[in-house]
Amino acid sequence: MATSRRATWPTAWRASGSTSSTYPIDLRLPGGETLEEVRLRVRSALDDIMLLHDGKVICLVAHSVSMAIVKHELQGLSLSEALATLPANASWERILVPTYDVIRSARLAPPACR
Repeated sequence: MATSRRATWPTAWRASGSTSSTYPIDLRLPGGETLEEVRLRVRSALDDIMLLHDGKVICLVAHSVSMAIVKHELQGLSLSEALATLPANASWERILVPTYDVIRSARLAPPACR
């Protein structure tokens, strides 16, 4: 059986020397993405999904950090609040989205990501 050399968030976070009580958004795990990169990728996917399926019931399946970012984007939670309430493994949640403004979302993207 192969052993994984990937760091876990708590290990990498402690190794970064951070004194913050929340994970730094720019911490990169070896071979992975930063939280900001994941957030931009999730938001881009949400834009596509909402354009194609506006007004419909949608089922999203994702890892817990990605789902926290979905909650951040759709429910207006701060990223810290969303990450503090990571969903349990194999859980589900209903998120109502009254209006999703793709144009506003594009304006919020950093210039390098447009």
